[in-house]
Amino acid sequence: MFLADNEHVIVMNIPDKKWGVPFNLDDYKRLRDEAGVTVIHDYIYWDQIEKKSKHPRRDWEIVEGQVKMARDAGMKVMFMSPISVPRYLNPDWYSAYLDYSPYMGILSFWNMEARRYQQDFLQEFMDRFTADDVTICYTGYLGEHYLWNTPVYGDRAAVEAWEKKVGKSTKLATQGTETEITQELREFIRDGVVDHLCAMQDILVKQHNETYDTTQPGIANQSLFNGSFAQPDVFKAYQERYPTADRFYISYTYWACGHGNGAVIDKMMEETGTQLIVEAAFCEGLAGQSPEMAIEGGYHKKNPHLWRGQVVAPLHRFTGHKHLETWMLEAIKRAINVWREARCK
Repeated sequence: MFLADNEHVIVMNIPDKKWGVPFNLDDYKRLRDEAGVTVIHDYIYWDQIEKKSKHPRRDWEIVEGQVKMARDAGMKVMFMSPISVPRYLNPDWYSAYLDYSPYMGILSFWNMEARRYQQDFLQEFMDRFTADDVTICYTGYLGEHYLWNTPVYGDRAAVEAWEKKVGKSTKLATQGTETEITQELREFIRDGVVDHLCAMQDILVKQHNETYDTTQPGIANQSLFNGSFAQPDVFKAYQERYPTADRFYISYTYWACGHGNGAVIDKMMEETGTQLIVEAAFCEGLAGQSPEMAIEGGYHKKNPHLWRGQVVAPLHRFTGHKHLETWMLEAIKRAINVWREARCK
């Protein structure tokens, strides 16, 4: 298992400067020495590793640097990937809008050539970096969606799969809106999402016999088109496909932003035995009642073994903080102690 029994607070590094301020080595050492943090949650962007050239290749220097920095600080690193995809691949591999124009943010979930290429990327990533102190977690669009909020299943492979399911006379474009879709479209998206996610996890589960999911099922800007409604089916598929694996869900919006995901997530956890790593509402939350809310809340009392810990992003764009501050370290240390005490009872 990658996560040790006493590792409950995971700190998020945000390398994309549009969304936060990246940590440096001194920050990592302070997190370890002053707060007791041992696990870093980090992002790796596929399109930064694999760029177009006369002889395209994968340059792993960025990842090597992130792994080295974590190891130099005596910490473990949990990579979220692929997040982005290269923009020079076979045009037929990309997802597409319903007018057939390409959407290059993700590869088609229904194109098997694209799937194999993505699996190859994850396999090489895993072969190069998986160790006791490194794990790679598959994550979707921005880490929160499976597809995108506008229909992006107009590519050739998706249309062929749809026509095989319902016939050529039923057009995808007539199947619904962001808030209401037909049963046929719901099943089509659900099956595509489950099949794709399991194909990716087939590669990554071999690292530490663990699966991770970070999709947020009910945040305010989501639509049914992005397939996040399929998350309970994804969790059930993981349970059936990997019965001996530890299954984790990192929820960034269990309480935050008024989304009210708690009841949905509780049900998924209980039905599938998935362990929850819940958001902390940043260090401000950890300094307040966030650890107590997580540990003393009603669902934790019912199934405490499924409440695994918290994830926190001290330097996220939403907070405006530019530097790691002493009060943040104190809040994280306090949260670690609260979790450990509760888990030892």
